Amino acid sequence: LEGIRADPEKLEKLKALDTEFGLLTREEAPQSIDDVLASDEFNLLDDGYGITDVSRLPAAPPRTIATPESVAKREKAK
Repeated sequence: LEGIRADPEKLEKLKALDTEFGLLTREEAPQSIDDVLASDEFNLLDDGYGITDVSRLPAAPPRTIATPESVAKREKAK
């Protein structure tokens, strides 16, 4: 399909046959993330179930910082 789209001569010959699906016409690439989100024609990006809502998850435990005393020391192999 890319090869056909790249050749203007082939495009001109096949244009009359491409009436049902419009495969030979190129769509413009979205310019921003808002364009991508607005063009969700199958509603795939909608979160109707609240699966991305993390407000009810427990808080993560605080991370401890490794001190030099707790870091493993290298020992020379025998």
